[in-house]
Amino acid sequence: MMKKRKPRPTPHKLASATTAARRCVLSLREVVNMDPLTALVNDPKERQNKHLLVHMLLKMQISGSFEARYMYAGKRLEGRLYAQGLQSLSGRQRRLLAHGLYHDIDMVNSTPTILRWLCLRHALPTEMWAAIDAYVKDREAEQLLVKAARELGCSGDNREAAKSAFLAATHGGKSVTLRDSTGAERTVHFTKLETPTLFKYMTAVERCAMRLSASYQEQWQRATQQPNRTGSFVHHVCTKYEAELLLQVKEFLRAAAGRSTAWSLTVLWCGGATPAATCRSSCCKS
Repeated sequence: MMKKRKPRPTPHKLASATTAARRCVLSLREVVNMDPLTALVNDPKERQNKHLLVHMLLKMQISGSFEARYMYAGKRLEGRLYAQGLQSLSGRQRRLLAHGLYHDIDMVNSTPTILRWLCLRHALPTEMWAAIDAYVKDREAEQLLVKAARELGCSGDNREAAKSAFLAATHGGKSVTLRDSTGAERTVHFTKLETPTLFKYMTAVERCAMRLSASYQEQWQRATQQPNRTGSFVHHVCTKYEAELLLQVKEFLRAAAGRSTAWSLTVLWCGGATPAATCRSSCCKS
């Protein structure tokens, strides 16, 4: 009786694995809390990142940890690092799985805040980015989010849906896909009549991106090759400054951890009124 031979990996899979290994900048072993992970995998209503959660559960059951490879997006050699691990999960999922194991440090409203700072830095007319300014300043009160949620037709006070819509508009999107409690999806387009708040914000982002493009020719040349020019500009330029700021935070935490086990983090935001001499980030040096 002949033994059945195992199928050999296809050239495509071998190439993909080799490419991923070559592009890997940093490889970390991550661990999560098993009880909430098992609950998320077994919950039929939990559809977001389901494949990744199942993968994490299998790896945790086998070896007690899983490997997360961090790499730059596409063919880039700078900017934000991405990985199929805790970073890829939603904030709610990450808080459940990492509770008691990690400190989750995140920039609040990072891309709109950086975009607003760029408008200040390059002295764009105030009326051009007034909608961006209103959204950044309203982050604490969240009145604008409530208003946008009502325009989207969300039941109750659904701020998360409004945040998703603003995030889509920030990256050049003209619509957002929302999912209700039953899992049914619907697409809402940003129009002047139905969603005036989001339409005004989306228009402001587009205009500011076009005006700022002259100051970032190198990044913009790559962005103009993409169909979504606004989203490409935001991705190439804003994420660069975000990476610079997070690098400063990482250095601060590394130094603070060496001095004391109990520390508090205060990040000085390099806004338009902050002197360049007080900020070590390259975004303020030019």
